[in-house]
Amino acid sequence: MKPIESPFVYENSCIKIKNDKNLTIDNVNYLVEQLSDRGNKGAHSLLLKLFLNDGTPNEDSQLVVKISKNFDNWTPRNFTVSKANKSFYREIDCLRKCKERGSNYIIPIHYWGHIVCKNAKNNSYVFFPFYMMDCADCDLKQFLENNEIDKKEKTLICYQIASGLGELHTIDCYHRDIKPDNILLFNRELKIGDLGLIRYRNEDTEDTKGLIGPKGWISPEAMNKYLNEEKKFDDRIITEINEQSDIFQLGMVFWYIFQGNAPIGCIKRSDFFDENEMVFSLIKRMIYHSTEKRIKSISEVKEELSHILEKI
Repeated sequence: MKPIESPFVYENSCIKIKNDKNLTIDNVNYLVEQLSDRGNKGAHSLLLKLFLNDGTPNEDSQLVVKISKNFDNWTPRNFTVSKANKSFYREIDCLRKCKERGSNYIIPIHYWGHIVCKNAKNNSYVFFPFYMMDCADCDLKQFLENNEIDKKEKTLICYQIASGLGELHTIDCYHRDIKPDNILLFNRELKIGDLGLIRYRNEDTEDTKGLIGPKGWISPEAMNKYLNEEKKFDDRIITEINEQSDIFQLGMVFWYIFQGNAPIGCIKRSDFFDENEMVFSLIKRMIYHSTEKRIKSISEVKEELSHILEKI
């Protein structure tokens, strides 16, 4: 797609929005406003809310632009993707595939390309990849903190998140960053967002260095990989981050949904306050540290959740 010119300035290694806040995307003119901590996330990107610039009072935004904080190397004769942007392009690719398949529980992508900013240092131009998505009302953590919901709705929330994860696994993609902050709500409908850490099955690429996954929700194998980084792996130590790693993180989130805390250490039945044995049994098998004992597929998780919903 043709790069989009912007009035933004690249200064001191940051994209800065000064007096001119107009941005035209796909022939539509918007006013932009930097997104607060509410709704869509993005630690390694700039998030801007879009408001139609049509002379009418600004209503609540329905769209967000996510711009990578890393620029690509673009000259009239050559274009090179920055190594720091490879995960951003992988995220766009995955979102596009999900949209093509009609995914219901993955945040939809509407437009993507490059935004051009003037470099304040030398008056040259720098190109930042971006994409446009829906603007969320809040994330799951905020929703649970501000709403009283019954057991059935909690179970339905779990089923919707599992369905979203299943949509990713269907295209051989692992999220690897499942946490309440990355589960977004749109008029009480749930969608999974922030796919910045995804990997495809059998992808031939150098993986992210350091801790892969959200602190507090990370899988045992992700921690093992981090602790054994640049060392010779003991074959008995599981370091592969895959579908079961997503299931572990999902089980941690399910526990949080039902009672607002996280399961730490050796889990006993008395640690889980809900009296439903089926719910406890499911979560316990999702968060086993041993991958041999842990549930193997997201389809099994969804099947058990369906049985639970039938009995509530």
